[in-house]
This record gives sequence, structure tokens and C-alpha cells, in this order.
Amino acid sequence: MLKIKDKKEILENKEILSDILDNTKELIAYYEPETDMRILWANKAAADSVELRPHQLEGRYCYEVWHKRDKPCLGCPVKKSMSTKRAEKSEIRSSDGRFWLVRSRPILDENKQIKGIIEYTGEITEYSKINKALKESEEKYRLISENTSDLIAITKFNLKTSIFYVNSAYTKFLGYKTDELIGASGMDLIHPEDKKRLLPMLKKYLKEKMLSILGGKEKAIFKKIEYRIKDKKGGWHNLESTVNLAGNKLLFISKDITEKKEMEKALKKSEERFRIIFNTTQDAIFLKDVNLCYVQANHRAEKYLGLPAAKIFNKTDKELFAPVQAKAVQAIDRRVLAGEIVKGEITKIIKNKKINYHIIKIPLRNNQGKVIGVCGFAHDITELKQIEKKLRQEKDKMQKYLNIAGVIFVAIEADEKVSLINKKGCEILGYKKEEIIGKNWFNNFLVKKDLIKVKKVFSQLMAGEVGVVENYENLVLTKTGKERLISWHNTIIKNDNGKIIGTLGSGEDITERKKTEEKFISTSREWSETFDSMSDGLSIHSLDFIILRVNRSLCELLNLSPEELVGRKCHEVFHKKGSPPSFCPLVRLKASGKMEKVEYFEFLINKWLSTRVSPVFDSAGKLIKVIHVARDITARKK
Repeated sequence: MLKIKDKKEILENKEILSDILDNTKELIAYYEPETDMRILWANKAAADSVELRPHQLEGRYCYEVWHKRDKPCLGCPVKKSMSTKRAEKSEIRSSDGRFWLVRSRPILDENKQIKGIIEYTGEITEYSKINKALKESEEKYRLISENTSDLIAITKFNLKTSIFYVNSAYTKFLGYKTDELIGASGMDLIHPEDKKRLLPMLKKYLKEKMLSILGGKEKAIFKKIEYRIKDKKGGWHNLESTVNLAGNKLLFISKDITEKKEMEKALKKSEERFRIIFNTTQDAIFLKDVNLCYVQANHRAEKYLGLPAAKIFNKTDKELFAPVQAKAVQAIDRRVLAGEIVKGEITKIIKNKKINYHIIKIPLRNNQGKVIGVCGFAHDITELKQIEKKLRQEKDKMQKYLNIAGVIFVAIEADEKVSLINKKGCEILGYKKEEIIGKNWFNNFLVKKDLIKVKKVFSQLMAGEVGVVENYENLVLTKTGKERLISWHNTIIKNDNGKIIGTLGSGEDITERKKTEEKFISTSREWSETFDSMSDGLSIHSLDFIILRVNRSLCELLNLSPEELVGRKCHEVFHKKGSPPSFCPLVRLKASGKMEKVEYFEFLINKWLSTRVSPVFDSAGKLIKVIHVARDITARKK
């Protein structure tokens, strides 16, 4: 190694100084005030940039040589330095579209007058593009954050969880202004009971973070939590949050699940009511699976079947009763499994006493409508039989109620007034029973826009045209003004003379089911939007290397449009080659049938890329295409 003894001696050596200036990548030129922007001297890099030799630049105007102009560039730092006697800098775009950082440094004499000016020029085109892309990316994510309905918050990664950022949806939801939340402790907003549960989790987070740092490799830490949070007015809301650890920050993406929690609570209460009703009802109720084995029976069913529950479960009628009786029962059950509702009356001798039962067997269906078993109801009608003549009309009404499977039961007289409504109907509408009975159904409980259509349905029913409008859907209006969509099963009520005196409707609230169906319809559109919003460059390729589809991130990475990519072979686009390179992961995947990954430096875009290809198989297990993921890892490599 050369040992430098006298720096002044080296600087005075023109040959060494010339070598230093000619070997720098920066474009360097020297001017004097009286030359009016004419170049007095330039280094080799400056001359090479315009394919000339240094002596060929001397005496020429700088703006003429590099910018093809007939006058100085706007914001020229050399011109500024001549006026300010200070170092200046400016970004200038040349005629070929490239960007340059131009810096000028004045040389002052002992009287502080300018003797000359040195100009340093370096190309910053790539930096400018990256800076612009970064600003556009930041703006894009800011717009997404500020316009999403999700509640987004970023906190510092400490036990206090000091709030660093909240989006507008978050502030609107809690009723705070942004500056009231920034810097505040996120833990102060959480319910004390939930805070006790979340603090250990946060401590565990901190421990995992420290272990991953000490291990030399940070890993992604992701959690989904539920907790209660207090708004500015003191009200509590249930939130479901996805928590991601990003560097030294915690990112919370939350949804309000207060209504969901209330529905779950109501469902649990409803299930408990069902269990109580199931075991305390005076009717015998039993369930069978598709193999006609008993799977559930209440206490009354034990009496009806004549056997204790322990001897009934997981057994068929063939195993429990005489062959003739079992054969008859199973013949009816098979009709029910085929989708038929079977009704009838039977007489059984229990403890030497004749008991009359009204039997209904209906198919049990899952959410997809598939029959998964048989539900049987046996109602003791012995007493009813004894007073049948006196209570014929009431019995007829009761049996019609039993003949309709539904949730809401509403009886409407010929004058359009409600004569009967069950408890569930009152709950859905939000009224007490006495607030509904005697009121006009159409004027008080229907949405105005449906009034004419639903009245027409009622007229058809009163005319005996049941088949046309037996099943119908329309909106009802609750006491709070909310609309609920009800699917009705309609029938008519007749008196002893056969005259139609009203209608009976059984309705199921299908509001949420309809929303779910609409959500499914939008899934395809959401997938497409998600594909385009991924930060990695994604593309789908055929097995013969043809690009079938690309996302926005890949287009930005390659600086090409979708039209310039789709339909072309990937090695032509990525590598400008007529055939795949030796390290091609798609070639390796076709041989292995498994996901393949490779990291390499792509000279065409001057970036390190991590490329992963994953197989896509059809229903028969045949490889049909691949998913190609390209990630920019230049920063990590550096």
C-alpha cells in the first residue's frame, strides 16, 4: 500500500490530479465569469457523455453541449453561483429524458471575488424514478387507508401501545378527533377485563420479537383478537382485530362485531330456549338420521315409543319393534327422506289406555337444502278427539298452524286486520302482541313500495288462488324503522261452511341469508381486486412459458403494460432471451411437480429478484399452469 507523506506534494502533481478527475464517474467542468458559460476545462467522464474528447469541449457553451439549447437552462446552478457566490444545486432533465443532479462550487480569490466555478454533474434518473414510485405508492396506501370502512390504527410496540396513526374511519367510529388520539395509550381505551387478557399476549409479542432479533432473523408475527373498546361518549363496542407486527410498530386492522356478538348471544339464548321447549313440550319429538337411526328424543317421545332414551339412540325401528310395525314406519320415513311431509293419526295402547296421536314427519335439511334426516312430532289429541265437534273450528286452525313449517305466524282477517301473531313474529317486528293485534297489517307493518304488490297477493289468496302465491317474499317494517326480508308460506282459513275468512302466513327471516348470497356473488370481483393489490409481482403462466395474466405490481416492476406482457413468453420478457435461462424455476417445476424458488440479479431492470413458481393442478391432479411470484429483494441484498 502507498504511504502518503505529503498531501500537498501530490495535489500539486498535475498528472495525479488529472488521473483522479478523469477516473471519477461524475461529469466535471470548469468555468470563469468572463467566459459567459463557455467550458474552459472538462474531465474525461464529461467528454465521454457526449462522445467527444475533453479538448473538443473547451470554448463551447455547456447548455449547447449537454442540453441542445441556445441559452442557459432554467435554474442553472452555475448562473446562480455567479450571483450568490455560494454553492448551488439543481435537478435538470436533459433532452433525452434523463435526470441529472447539477452542483456548482465557486472559487473565490482573497477579495472574495469569483475566480472560477467548478460544476459537478451526476445522473439520478433511476433515483428519481424510485422516489416518484415511492411517493405514488405512499399516496396509494394513504388513499386506501383513509377510504376503507375498516378501522386502522398503528401503535408503538410497547406495553403502553402509544397510538401513532389512526384512519378517518377509526376516529369517526370512536367520536374523537385525530389529535386527541395520537400519542394516547391504546390500552386506556380497552375494557379493563379485556386488558387483563391482552397484556400477557402483548408481553409474549415482545418476547417473540426479542428472540427473533437475537436469532438474527425476524419472523412475521400475526394475531387475531377480540376485545371491547370505549368511544368518546363512554359506550362500549366489540372489535375483532387482526394484529400484525411491522418493524417496531403494531398494525391493528379492526371490524365492529358488536352486532355479531349480540346475535351470538341471542342465538345462544334461543338455543337454550329451544332445549327447554324441546324437553318440556307436551308433544313427543324425535329425530332420525338418513339411516333411520334414532339420534334424539325428548321425554314425551320415550312415552310415545314405549322405551327409555338409552335403548332408543342409534337404533332403527327394525331393532326396536315388531317386523310389521317397523316395516310400516320405515316406509313412511323413506317418503320423508324423499322430501315429502307426511301427516296422519294413529292410536296406541299405553298402560291399557287408548291414546290418540296426531303425527307429522318432515324432512330435516342442511343449509344447502339436502335432506339429512327425519323429524317426527307426535301430539296427544285424545282429549281433542273427545270434544272434536265442539272445537272443530279451533282444531282446524290449530292443525293448519301445525301444517306450516316456519318462524313467524300471522293470521290476517278479510278486513286486513291481524287476528293472531306468535311470539317470534313480535320479536322480529319489535312490537308487543297487543300493539299488533287488531291493526291493519298492510298499512302498519309493510314497506310502502311493496304495498300494492302484497295487497294483490292477499286478494289472490282470498279468492282461493293459493297455488299462485303460496310462496312469496316481501319486506316488513320493524318498530325501529328497519326493513327485514321475509320468505312466506301462505294458506287460507275457512269457516265450517267452507268460506274463506282469512289467511295464515308462516314466514322465515332471510335477510342475512340474502346478504350472504350477495357476498358470494361479489367474491370473484374481490379476488380480482386482491390479485391487483398484491405488492409482489404476480403472473400466471402456461406450461409452455406463455404469460396468461399479470397484476399491477409486476407491470410496475418491469415498467411494462399488461398488453406488453400477456401472450408473450416469460423468458423473452424477463431476460430478453429466446429460451429459458439455466436457473429457470418453471423448467425445474415441470420436472419436480413442486414449488421451486430462485434468487438472481436481473440486469435488465438492475434489481435482485426472488422468484417463486407454484403448480396449479386440475381436479384430476394434472399440472395445467403455474403461479409466478417475483419479489424485489434488492434492499435486502444490499
